[in-house]
Amino acid sequence: MASYGVDARTQNTLIETYLSGGTWDSMSSAAQPRSVVGYSAADGDYTVNTYTTDRSP
Repeated sequence: MASYGVDARTQNTLIETYLSGGTWDSMSSAAQPRSVVGYSAADGDYTVNTYTTDRSP
């Protein structure tokens, strides 16, 4: 996660949420990503979706 700019506090929160049975935004079809970036590497094509922690409507 760090290589995608996720700070340590957010990483810890995500891991704690996952381990306690919670769902990340990326696991929900209802959540929309803040940004989508595609790239190609020697071993394939990748898409990185970034979600925000902002819960405001």
